[in-house]
Order: sequence, then C-alpha cells, then structure tokens
Amino acid sequence: MADYTNDAGVTYSIVHRGGLLPSDTVKITDPDGTVTDLGALGSGQVLTKNGGTLSIISVLGIGGGTYVIPPGITGTVTTVVAALTNATIYVGGTATITTAVSALSGMTVNVDGGKATVGGNLVLGALSGSTINLTNGGSFSNGSGLIGLLNGSTINFGKGGGNFIANAGGTLLDLSATTIQGFDAARDFISFENLPAAPATYSISNLLGSQSITVYDANGQRIADVNISGQHFTAGNYSATGVGPLTVSSDGASLSIEAVGSVCFLPGTLLRTPEGEVAVEDVQIGDTVLTFENGKPVAQPVVWVGSRRADVRPGLPLDEAGWPVRVRQNALADGVPSKDLLITPEHCLYLDGQFVPARMLVNGETIAYDQTIRAYTYYHVETAQHAVIMADGALTESYLDTGNRRAFQQAGTVVRIPGLARCWADDAAAPLMTARDAVEPLHQRLAQRAETLRTAEAEALCPADVATLTTEPDLHLVTESGAIINKARSHNGQTIFIVPPHVQAVHLVSRASRPVDTIGPFVDDRRMLGVLVGQMMLQEGTGKARELEPVTGTLAATGWHAAEAGQAGRWTNGDAALSLGARKPGGFGMLMVEVLAGGPYRVEQATAQVRAVS
Repeated sequence: MADYTNDAGVTYSIVHRGGLLPSDTVKITDPDGTVTDLGALGSGQVLTKNGGTLSIISVLGIGGGTYVIPPGITGTVTTVVAALTNATIYVGGTATITTAVSALSGMTVNVDGGKATVGGNLVLGALSGSTINLTNGGSFSNGSGLIGLLNGSTINFGKGGGNFIANAGGTLLDLSATTIQGFDAARDFISFENLPAAPATYSISNLLGSQSITVYDANGQRIADVNISGQHFTAGNYSATGVGPLTVSSDGASLSIEAVGSVCFLPGTLLRTPEGEVAVEDVQIGDTVLTFENGKPVAQPVVWVGSRRADVRPGLPLDEAGWPVRVRQNALADGVPSKDLLITPEHCLYLDGQFVPARMLVNGETIAYDQTIRAYTYYHVETAQHAVIMADGALTESYLDTGNRRAFQQAGTVVRIPGLARCWADDAAAPLMTARDAVEPLHQRLAQRAETLRTAEAEALCPADVATLTTEPDLHLVTESGAIINKARSHNGQTIFIVPPHVQAVHLVSRASRPVDTIGPFVDDRRMLGVLVGQMMLQEGTGKARELEPVTGTLAATGWHAAEAGQAGRWTNGDAALSLGARKPGGFGMLMVEVLAGGPYRVEQATAQVRAVS
C-alpha cells in the first residue's frame, strides 16, 4: 500500500493488485478522519506517475466511472471520444482537465486539497451540469480559457474551504449562470482575474437565497457578475478603493472575495522563550515559547509559523487599510511593552483576563496606527494550544487558526500538516472581548495614561483627529436622472418630500459615518450608517396613502444594511435605492419617510453641488 498526502492533510491510500485484471483500491482520509472508500478501480483510472494522462472514453455519453489523481502527482484528465457524462474525478494532486472533443458536461470534480485547472479547446457551456466540490483548501481555475464554459455548472465550497479562481481572459466575467454555494469568507477565497478593466465600483444585492455581486469599471461598464450563497455581505454600492467586503489587487486588474483581518506580529518583535527573547522571524516549528496560564509560565512547542506580505491601501479607513498598530513602550504599564510593539490591527492584547483587538484600543498617541510603514511582512506563531504569550514584554496571543491558514506561507524547512480550523468560542485561551461596556473602560484607562506619557514625537506621528461632528443627516432624494429633491418639511420624525409625476425610483441620500469613527474605536461597529428608516408612505391625490415595501421585510434594494432582529427600522448606508412602484399619471406625490435615528456624522470639508428638479 502507498500513501499520498498533500499539504492540507488529505491522504490517498492506494493498494495495487496485478494479474489479468489489474486494479487499484483507493481510500481517501480527510484531516478530520472521514474516510471515503472508492473501492477497486480499473486499470488506467488512477494516475501514480507525474506527467501522465487519464483518458476517459465515453461512447455516446454512456460510461463515465471514477478517476483519481492523488497528492504529489501532476497529470492530465481528458476525454477522447464524445461528451463526458457521469464521470467523477478526485484531485488530491494537480490536474489539468481537458478534452479532445468539445464538452465535459455532467461530470463531478472533487478537489480535496489539490489543484484543478480546466484546459483550452472548450466551448460555451462545456461544463454545463457539472459539479465542482472544493474541500480542505482545494483550488479550481478555468485557466485562461473561456469563462462561459462554466455556464450551468455548480461550484460547492465544503469543509476546510477552497479557492475558486475565475480568469476572465480580458473579457466580461459573467458567472451569473454558474451556481456557487456554501461560500464562507472566513475560509474560502474567490478571485476574479484578468478583468477587461480596473474595478472602480461594485454592487451587492440580495436574491432569493443568495447574493449577486456586479463589478463596474470607471465608465460604469459592467465587467463582472457572480451569484453566491452561503455568505451574507451587506447589500449596497461600494467603491473598489473604499470600505467593503471585496479587495482589489495591487495591479488593479483583479478583485477578490476573502476574509479580512489578520492577527500577526511585525519583524523585530521579541517573543519570550525558555532560553530568552527571540525575534518572531527567527522562530521555527519545533521551537518552544513561554505561554502564561493563570499568570504562571508554561513551555509550549511551536507547531506552525506562517508569514505574508502586506501592502497598505491608503484609500481605506485607518483600521481597514492595513496600517500596523504601534503600541509604544510603557503604553500599557511601566515597562509594558518593553519597547515599541508593532502588530496588525486585529491582533489581540491580553488585558484584565480577556483578549481585546488592538484596533479597539487606539488612542492616537501611545497606541496608534503607524502611517510611516506602507508595506511589511507579518508573522504568525501557533502553539499546540491557543495561548497567552509575551511579545516585547506585553501579554498577547498566539495564532488561532480560524480558517485563514492557507493565505500564509509556512516558514522554515519543517513541513506540518495542519489540522482543522478552530473557533474563538471553543478553542481560545481567553474570551475575545469586543463589547463596548467592557472595552470602553480599558480604552479610557489607557488614554488617560497616554496623557501622562504624551510626547512631541507621538503627536507628530499621529496628529489628533479634530473632525467636526453634526447630528443633521441632510436627508434628500436623488432621482435616476441625478436630480436632487430636497425635503419639503420635517415633523414628528417624518421627513416629507414632494415627488414629481415622472419619478418612479429614487435614492435616499444622507450624510453617513461609522460609529467607530464618530463615537470611538471601542465601538465595534464599522458599518457606514446613514439614517435608520422606519415606515415609508406615498400619498397621491385624495386616495389613501400606500406603504412602500417594509424595510424590516425582504427589501433587496442596494444601500440598505441587513435588518436587525427586534429593530423597528433599517439602516441605510447613506445612499439607499427605493422603488416607488406604479405611479398615478400626471400627479405629484408626497413621500413620507420615518427617520428613527441618525448621526452623529463627520462633517467633510468638501460640499456637493446640487441640481434642482426641472
């Protein structure tokens, strides 16, 4: 028996039997211990030599069978006679899937920690009816071929996550006819590559059981469409360089849907070990670090070390742009940290028996975003169990794999097969605390300490934020033609607008700010909030006013945040689409919008130029 194991920890156990009818018995064991027994497969169905080809013969669509490319093996899977149906391919290694004819419809491809790429010579809809299952970090790409070959196919993200790379080949990337299911941004990755133009904006809208993402260039031309289910993003319109769930690559030609926020150390951070302090970049798998349990040092082995390069995106808010957080010497207490500690914003400090993200403690002086560092490499250090460790004399956390391990390069020469992803609720060494009532007192305590340590150097690094705040939302309507409709009056929480007869859809536009910016970093709410809208009514003529679609229902228009349980209204993001429905001909309408809450808002220096309704 021969075992083939890939980096994801998936093992293919293959027993070869010779004789007149040679066969290979294959069992696949996932990292969680799940076993898939494929039974005995005939000659030519299992590839065990690099560079080989598995030829699938399906005469008149009859046949199929099971084919295997195990870990460590690179090869090709091809059909040689007619359209393939009912074939199942298991990819633990690296496979190129192609055909000597034109279609591969009806097959199932299970990419379990391996990598599969579709080759050329395929036609529109060539994979129609096919299913691609991505598990344990498996990767699937259409290569540089026709993106339309995926029309009618289904891509399923499963346990352990996966990567789907859609190569547009410089043309419209239209995946609206491809079903994508089970996506989870905490573990999965979707990348749109080689788009016909740089992404400028994108919209996310709610469908029945899924969400639609449409990407536009600077001229408003549609350059990508995809529908996904399994992950709920806040519906709305976003700038590719602004706040939102998607990220744009440094070359501007690709877009990705991925997890955000990493918990890491920057180079030069000194970790406490039984032998003394060691720079994080020098720590290797198998080394030992000191962890702290109930205040007592306990040695734990390092089981994984990862690293990744970060490039700051200055167009985003400070907490999302990627600027590292500098915790200045003595910021937490005398001698804590012992020197300036540089960490990523999501990295947690251990304070008062709980882990608190560094971004929630920023005060602009002793704990601040260092905007002098625009690119850097950061490091993860994982211990056998998630632990409190000491970095530069401050108590902080080791790496907890919540599903993003595959985004990092493993350091050193020792190869470790990673285990299953963990979660804060079950596996953390201490509670993760983001609630305002617990974090705000910590923030105030450290801010007061900062006043006693204030230096000219700190003020020069991060000047005080002197933004002006207002509670005036400046709520108005914008029609589809771009015309502005200002409010007629406000009374008892109702804002009244007079709508011309030719207007059937508008946008509710207002000031918008993030609570984390207007209240403080100790508020873990980074949504861009406009106004909290309750009931909306349209009165036309002498008839009874009709209620527009309830905001707490299934409203799927752009610019609305998800409805919150128990809340009577729904927040806009400052630019929310609203359909007025069928209008009575020739008459003006009175739109009544109930505003339940709004503000405070940051007042920007620039003022928008308005255009009156004609």
